[in-house]
Amino acid sequence: KRWIHFTDNEKLHPDGGRAQKVMPLINALNASCKELPVSSRLAVDEMTVPFKGKSALKMYNPQKPSKWGYKFQAIVGHVGLLYYLELYEGKGNNVVDDGAPDLGVSSNVVVRLVRKIVDPAVEGGVEHLYFDNWFTSLPL
Repeated sequence: KRWIHFTDNEKLHPDGGRAQKVMPLINALNASCKELPVSSRLAVDEMTVPFKGKSALKMYNPQKPSKWGYKFQAIVGHVGLLYYLELYEGKGNNVVDDGAPDLGVSSNVVVRLVRKIVDPAVEGGVEHLYFDNWFTSLPL
């Protein structure tokens, strides 16, 4: 496992973020998932990929079955197909897309993930969007 690399260490940018070594893998996965037909019923949720090694991105959540691991936020279809996945990198992960209102950290995740797979200019894209109470806010 120690010989698997997705990015050349010589080409890493000093300000590229903590996840820049695995971003090519995540981007390739998202590109493959974009080719799937998008369901009209979508769900936004977080997930933990178990990991116990050394990493600055590793999170601890005592309420999850796998308490240590990488935290991802994802949008999936009603049959469980993954459409887009985003690695949670910490507090600085509150990114607001151009033209989108700042609704708070958790609500911005919902808006950002939906915009990644659904074009807001196309009418009749999403019929139902499900998410739990962590993502819920009045402005959303």
